[in-house]
Amino acid sequence: MNLIPMLADVEGLPWLKIILGVGALLFVFFIFVIVWASRYTKAGPNQVLVISGNRHKITDADGTAREIGFRIVKGGGVFVWPVLEKVDVLSLELLTD
Repeated sequence: MNLIPMLADVEGLPWLKIILGVGALLFVFFIFVIVWASRYTKAGPNQVLVISGNRHKITDADGTAREIGFRIVKGGGVFVWPVLEKVDVLSLELLTD
């Protein structure tokens, strides 16, 4: 049995197009999930994440807005944009001499 003529006759099998379309969408969805999971970073209970590289607008206590090139995350998780941002972990544990 030759499969090439059967695969060439896709117009006679509309459900095959649907299955291939759903499969392609699932593939793209799982690629996005894998990229997101690999770039999601969590800070421990005594750590601070310093994410640098992308400009962010903040509002000061007096109401003025300004841009800074970093953000700080304490006790949580954050998505770090690939290529645009870099994350550093800062420990908040006490140092003893």
